Amino acid sequence: DGIGPKCAELICAAGRVLVEDSSLLYRRQVLVFDDYHYTGRYLASHFGTSGSSIALMLLDNGMRLIGVEDIPADDFTSAAVKPKYFVNAALPAGASVVILAHKRHSLLHFSDLSLATDKLIRTELANIGVTVAEHYVVCGSDYSGLRANYTLGSAYITPELERFFDSVPKDIGGTYER
Repeated sequence: DGIGPKCAELICAAGRVLVEDSSLLYRRQVLVFDDYHYTGRYLASHFGTSGSSIALMLLDNGMRLIGVEDIPADDFTSAAVKPKYFVNAALPAGASVVILAHKRHSLLHFSDLSLATDKLIRTELANIGVTVAEHYVVCGSDYSGLRANYTLGSAYITPELERFFDSVPKDIGGTYER
């Protein structure tokens, strides 16, 4: 009440533009992590803005980001890292692929303890049908992935996950079994 037909048309047109624009904006914000270096840089940026030491990227089958969960533990090799934290993050989110990451203050390598912890987490996530695509160690803006250093098995590979695997640097060898 109190407005004319021209003003009503303007308000409706503005509403349609806002709905269409927000739809386009949403589509632009969908992040796909099918590249090793893009993912590494994203995780380095995440650790730069969060106080966390361990993170879990939750992805769908198309390697689209569902979210990033910070895991409540200070050190990836400590007894405080429980597989249930990773399972409890992946299940409710509906993630089918995850990427592990932990922050270190020096040396971009995987210790025997971190490899053992990684294997335990991979096994628990595999039991619920979730594939671990990669495990990064991040130090400042530098990163290194476990898959870049070892060959990992994966039971379920989508084309997007295959693109991610293909983007991993091939110049470093090794074997790591689940």
